[in-house]
Amino acid sequence: MRDRIDFGKWSDAAEFFFGTYDCLDQKPAADTNWTWSSSWYSRYLREDDLFEGFKTDATRELSSLAALRERVAAGYLNAGQPAQAIAQYDAILAVARNAPYRASIEYQAAQVEIGQGNVAGGHLRLQRIIRDYPETSPAYRALGILLGAGLQVESYLQARINFANGDYGAAIQALNAHSSENGFSSVEALMMLGRAYREVGNPQAAITTFQTVLDTYPTNPIFGEAWLEQGRTLFLSGDVAGAIQKYTALQ
Repeated sequence: MRDRIDFGKWSDAAEFFFGTYDCLDQKPAADTNWTWSSSWYSRYLREDDLFEGFKTDATRELSSLAALRERVAAGYLNAGQPAQAIAQYDAILAVARNAPYRASIEYQAAQVEIGQGNVAGGHLRLQRIIRDYPETSPAYRALGILLGAGLQVESYLQARINFANGDYGAAIQALNAHSSENGFSSVEALMMLGRAYREVGNPQAAITTFQTVLDTYPTNPIFGEAWLEQGRTLFLSGDVAGAIQKYTALQ
C-alpha cells in the first residue's frame, strides 16, 4: 500500500483506507450544491496554496497527496498506530511549503508526540513552529504549551506571536518585558507596542508610544509611518479634528 500512495494512485489508496474520496479524483460538479462538491472539493481547491500557489499538474498531485496523507494519519491514529501517523505528517512536511499549513501539520505531529510520552520531541516541534512561523495560529497554541511547561521563550518572539494572533494584552506585557531586559526598544517593537495599545482601547498610550518613535528615531524610514499611526489613532478614538491636523502637518 505504501508504494501505491507514493506513486500517485490516490483514488485506489484513499478508497482502500476510507472509501470514495471524491475530491482527489473527480472534477467539480456542474451544480455546486451537489453533495460531494461542497466541503472536500473546496478544501482541495485551497490546497493548491499549500505549495505557494503554483497551479501545475505536479503541485496538484502534491496537494492531493498531502490531503490524502492527512486522512491516512487520522486512520493510523484511530487504529492506535501513532508512529505511522507521525510518519505521514513528516512526509507532508518534506514537500509542503506554505507556512500556515506547515505550522498546522507540525503542530498535529507535536500533539501526537506529546500524547505518546515523547514530550521532548513534541516540544522540539513546537519550538520550530514558534521560531519559523510566529504569525500563525499554531504558533500561538504552541507558545501556550511551551510556557505552560516552564520553557523559556524570548520576550520579543512572544510579543510577535501574541500580536499576530490578536492577544494584544499579552503582546504589551511581552514588549514591556523585552524593553526592560534590553534597556531599550527597537523601532519595530515600539510600533508594535503602539498598535497593541490602540487595539486594547488605550489611545493615549498609543499616541505616546508613536511619539517615542518620532523622538528616538527621527531619521528612520518608519518615521512617517509612526506619524500616520498617530493620526490614525486620533481618528479611531473620535478626534477627527486632531487627526486632520496631524495628517496635514506632515505635508
